[in-house]
Amino acid sequence: YYGFSNCRRSVSLQMCLLASIPALMALHRLQSELFFGFAACPNNSILAWVDFSSPAPTYPLCVRYVRNAVDFEVMGRGLWGECAQQYAVLQAVGLPGCLVLDIGANIGACTFMMAHLGYRVAAFEPLPMNFELLRASAKLNGFADVHDRSSPMGAVSINQLAVGDRPGPRHMLERYGNAG
Repeated sequence: YYGFSNCRRSVSLQMCLLASIPALMALHRLQSELFFGFAACPNNSILAWVDFSSPAPTYPLCVRYVRNAVDFEVMGRGLWGECAQQYAVLQAVGLPGCLVLDIGANIGACTFMMAHLGYRVAAFEPLPMNFELLRASAKLNGFADVHDRSSPMGAVSINQLAVGDRPGPRHMLERYGNAG
């Protein structure tokens, strides 16, 4: 607190907050190590809690700490709004236990909500950082990376692939502030 007060007297609030990011990230990493017994999330990411995705239980998710639309919404609001829409569709067409394809899974906010609700989820995410966050979050949530069609309810398979209308290599652009 003393350091922040001194910072605030000499520069703007935004500059003080930016200067405090490394310390906050170190505290987040320490928190996850104390809570889980290991560094839960990959480098350049932190642990967040998705706690407003009713009817799913609260669950942990690894998110980036750099500016990104999905990650910041999960950190700030405890949810990604599109998951509720996906769940509404699932309720209309499929029962828990059925296979759900999460194409463009991003960091897994909806992937793990659906898995916690009993669906078998095949998540597809080609971007390397998103894929690493998905894998770390699967471990945190106790979902083994299962690639078996007879897998139990609430299973997740994570695939580092893009899904498109034709086979073959494609270029993918990643815009700053929207990784996926």
